[in-house]
Amino acid sequence: MPDAAILEKYYKALTDRELLKLRTDGGFTEEAGQVLSKELERRHLASGDVKKYIAVTERINLRDEVMERGGGYRSL
Repeated sequence: MPDAAILEKYYKALTDRELLKLRTDGGFTEEAGQVLSKELERRHLASGDVKKYIAVTERINLRDEVMERGGGYRSL
């Protein structure tokens, strides 16, 4: 189990998007969750940013699924 200092260094190296993805994935130990929350706070990323990330990700996944099934824009 990594200690807090290792987690801090790791989280600091991630992009905002990567941190938001981690937060949505969940499943952290208490210590890892606290360190992640601290890093999100340091970057001024709030729960609204997590919700926005989830919404955008869901839209992208839906668009990709529609395109795979042959949907999308059609010429009239």
